[in-house]
Amino acid sequence: MDQGVGASGQGEAHAQHSLGEMLLSGRGVEPNIAEGIEWIERAASQGHASACADLGRFYDTGKYLEKDPDRARYWWQQAARHGYPQARAIIEALGR
Repeated sequence: MDQGVGASGQGEAHAQHSLGEMLLSGRGVEPNIAEGIEWIERAASQGHASACADLGRFYDTGKYLEKDPDRARYWWQQAARHGYPQARAIIEALGR
């Protein structure tokens, strides 16, 4: 865990996303939703496709974050832009 936190703090998007997922799920650490979201947002802001998709999903479903269709669409668009495979289909489905 210490090594992951070190890499996360240095701006490595993959490590930040992984730490965020661990904090959300409580996998190996005490669950902390707010901190988990913060790490996922950091990774997403650096273009990490899966982190962008996570934020899109959270804003779309209201899980962990208040439901916000505009933010959901934004983050799904970012996920598509960074190569997340299912993002375009999800964006089309949101348009319905």
